[in-house]
Amino acid sequence: MQFILSPMTERDATRIAQWHYEGIYSFYDMDQDPDDLAELLDPGNWVHLYRSVLDEQEELVGFFCFQPDGDVVEIGLGLRPDLTGRGLGRAFVEAGLAYAYAEYKPA
Repeated sequence: MQFILSPMTERDATRIAQWHYEGIYSFYDMDQDPDDLAELLDPGNWVHLYRSVLDEQEELVGFFCFQPDGDVVEIGLGLRPDLTGRGLGRAFVEAGLAYAYAEYKPA
């Protein structure tokens, strides 16, 4: 699967806010943390912090949140719940790291 990062849209943010993970992983549901949910749904963050991740068919498969701080970049991420446990994690994280290096040039 190819991962394409693009600016977050209202449609994508709304869909991500509705994702629900199973069992102990429900900790990652956006509605579990009101501050995280508010940050995701704030249009002011879509340009600077959040990126939607699409596949080759332009389907939403995940997101990244990049927070640059000097010469480092803090990365948050989420893979669509139905795609977890399928061996996609490494390639997904590598796509986010490549984007962070290209976009922010961290040390």
